[in-house]
Order: sequence, then structure tokens, then C-alpha cells
Amino acid sequence: EAPPDQLIPFHHELAQVQNPPQYLFFYCDLPSETGGETALIDSTLVYRFVADTFPKFMDKLKTYGARYKRVLPEEDDKASPIGRSFYNAYGVNDKIELEKKLNAIPGLEYQWLPEGSLEVITEPIPAVRFIDQQHNHGIYQWTFHNSVIAAFLGWKDCRNDRKKAVRFGNNDPMDEEILESIAKFMEEKKISYKWKKGDIFAINNRLVMHSRNSFTGARRVYASMFGDAMMKNEVKRDGVGELIDDFSALEVTDPITFGCWRLDDPEQAVYNAIKAGYRRFDSACDY
Repeated sequence: EAPPDQLIPFHHELAQVQNPPQYLFFYCDLPSETGGETALIDSTLVYRFVADTFPKFMDKLKTYGARYKRVLPEEDDKASPIGRSFYNAYGVNDKIELEKKLNAIPGLEYQWLPEGSLEVITEPIPAVRFIDQQHNHGIYQWTFHNSVIAAFLGWKDCRNDRKKAVRFGNNDPMDEEILESIAKFMEEKKISYKWKKGDIFAINNRLVMHSRNSFTGARRVYASMFGDAMMKNEVKRDGVGELIDDFSALEVTDPITFGCWRLDDPEQAVYNAIKAGYRRFDSACDY
């Protein structure tokens, strides 16, 4: 992982690839002396902040996605937070195998630099994702599913300039002031957890972003990741076992959930919410 004196900014794990893992598990074998907290933030919250505050920026992000630029060394650079060699990053043993992998990705660009490093500019990657269902649970929300802020803040070392690490999918630059504002919002809304030995985290990588604070002393937190546990058509169920293939009633511009807990007049409140455009209601029987 990144050197202990450096922060790992908020990100969805491997959001800079086309098929990021859906689940993350962390196990704390040795907590750090100070710092080292894992911070979390709801990605749907970040999406709504960006969409409401910077609508033109969000429109471009939805339309074009994001491209990431990174220079990878030939050997691991342990002093850098992004110092993995191109051999380890791509799981290859030689440059011929690596070029074969890179050439198979439409839209990806790369070049070998004189000192032996590899510069890679990814193909346009979706930067926001609409989550419909997740194992019998309807989600129907947009997420800020990317590594844009992580790249902008954290992709810096002797080879990389963080301000050139990310751009829109059409190659337009991203406004640095907007990126700084998003990063500030994340910092203000995050929840940090101090590890204790034996702690386990299970994170839905589709909905939650995570980061790591700097720390002192030894720290050993193991991580694993994997994809969906079930096929998509096996999880779209309505609670009584019937497959659902018509979601037209939920097709609204930004279908967020209206909560019904502790409403003084739930009947009128729900009626007004429907008029306002809500189509999903958290309405358990005890409400």
C-alpha cells in the first residue's frame, strides 16, 4: 500500500477499470500506533452533491466518463503511493505480454518513455454508475463511481503530476476548483474508523467509497475483493420469488428514496413527495 506518511484519497476500488470488484473485505491483523483509520463515505451522497452544485460538470462526466493518465516504473518504487511496477500492476512477466494486454483494450493509449517507464492513458471509463438492484434489494440510485478525486489528489511522485492524472473522456480538462470542492465535501462528510486487532470490514464497492489516513508505527490490514456472487437475473426479485423485468414505474431522472419514518402526517407527506417526483419510498410496516 501507499507509504504510511501519505493519505490515500477517497475512491471506489479499481474504478479506473471497466469491471471493478463489487465487494471488498478488510481484516486488521495489526493496528497502527496512531492514525491509519479507514474512512468511508456514501457514494450516492457525493453524486447528489456534485449533481446539485456542479450540474454542467456532472453532465460531462455522465456523457464522456473519465480518462486516467499514469506513468508506471519498471521496478516497484516503495517510496511512492502509486509506485507499483507495470509488471505487478498488469500481472505480466515481460513487455511482450504486457503490450499484448494493452493492445487488446480499445481506446487505451500507451508509450514507452526513454528511462524505461510506461505511460498509460486509459480508455474512457464510466465515472458515474446507476445501481438498480443488489441481491433482492432495490437501490435505484446514481453513484459517483470513479477514482477521479483519488487521482487528482494522490497520483503524484517523481514520474506523475497529479493535476494531469485525470481528464474527461473526450480529453477536455477537468476544472481544478471543482475537484478541490468535491474533495473538501468528502473530507467534511466522511466517517473514520480506528482499527482494532481482529476487526473485519465488509464494503459494498458499488455504493461506498473508502480512503486511508496516514499513520505511524507498523500497520497490517489485509484486503480481498471479488465480483458479484449471483447472476444479475437471479437477484431481480420482488420479495415473493417472482422475477421482475419491468421497472418502468421507477424510471425517473434521479430516483432517490423518500423516508417515511416519524412523519407527523405520512399520508399527506407521501402524496406531496409523489407530486414532487419521488417514486421510491422507505415504508416499512412499523412506519
